[in-house]
Amino acid sequence: MVKGKYSRGAGMVMIAMLWCAARVRAQAQVGDDVSLSLSGTVSTGYSAGNTNEGSSSHGMTFGGNGVLNGSYYSPSFLSFSVSPFTNQSRNNSGYQSTSESTGVTANAAIFGGSHFPGFVNYSRVYNGEGNYSVPGLASYKTNGNTQNFGVGWSANVPDLPSLTVGYQQGSSDYSVYGATSGNHSDFHSIFGHTTYTVAGFRLSGGVQHSNIGSLLPQLTQGRPPLNTHSDSTTFNFNMNRNFGQSGNTWLTVTRFDYGYEVPGASNSLVSDVVTAGGAWKPTPKLSLQVSGDYDNNLAGTLYQAIAEAGGPVTKAAPGESSHSMGEFGMAQYTVLPGLYVAGTVTHREQLFLGLAYGSTSYG
Repeated sequence: MVKGKYSRGAGMVMIAMLWCAARVRAQAQVGDDVSLSLSGTVSTGYSAGNTNEGSSSHGMTFGGNGVLNGSYYSPSFLSFSVSPFTNQSRNNSGYQSTSESTGVTANAAIFGGSHFPGFVNYSRVYNGEGNYSVPGLASYKTNGNTQNFGVGWSANVPDLPSLTVGYQQGSSDYSVYGATSGNHSDFHSIFGHTTYTVAGFRLSGGVQHSNIGSLLPQLTQGRPPLNTHSDSTTFNFNMNRNFGQSGNTWLTVTRFDYGYEVPGASNSLVSDVVTAGGAWKPTPKLSLQVSGDYDNNLAGTLYQAIAEAGGPVTKAAPGESSHSMGEFGMAQYTVLPGLYVAGTVTHREQLFLGLAYGSTSYG
């Protein structure tokens, strides 16, 4: 006879939840110059669990969010918005968290109805979630506090080039789930951008300089956290022009100036990337497009892309020269309304780590 252990009602779980939410909306005029409107949601919830195989549990939670919009004198003179929130847990949401995050975001615009508008923004989030990316591996989830501040101004005078300048800074104190060390990162960025149209050509250009410092997390046992520092300056110029309703052409020139320092390695890289192309319709049924690009320092572009994605750069870039060049062409012909045939050809050449690669594809 085999004796067995019998458990009665072992899988019985009771969960009761009550969720009450009250929406609040109000609008007020404060004096003759200040106008305010407020909307928000206040919520509370209760959950309980009971089982015959362990202790029972219960708890209450409170949360809410609000939006305060206002203006002084008129929205064209000064407008602002403040959005506080507490205990918000929504994946892929504006709160950037699946944990119970709390914080505030604020924006203000001044002289919005003039030729010289300005802006200020600020955000502070506690217990927020994010991602720490390592090339070739799944992203690690992080949890921590972040703070960001930005200010900018524009000049939009008729018949003159428009100009926008600004400054942005931020910091983050976070930890990777499962890691034993806390981590910190901060950045400072200044930018300028201008646009102008002359003789049908739309011209734009700008420059952005960023400075980033990070204490990278300890992801493997026995390896200490890494202190890294990087700075980058990006120059860009764009030009495009339409030729009637049948064609257009474009040109983009970008220079990346990137430098970094990590324990045991430091380097400075410069990459120039040129992209150009055109599209036109010689007949109502035939469309053609060609484009090409050239990168005079492929290694520099790859290293900058890794760093800007949040991945660690832990060794110096290769010293050999590298480049990339590609061409693309396409033709499309409409046989009948709703029926067309198209052909493409792509050719690319790359030189990296002393090896030359080339490929041509057709479709």
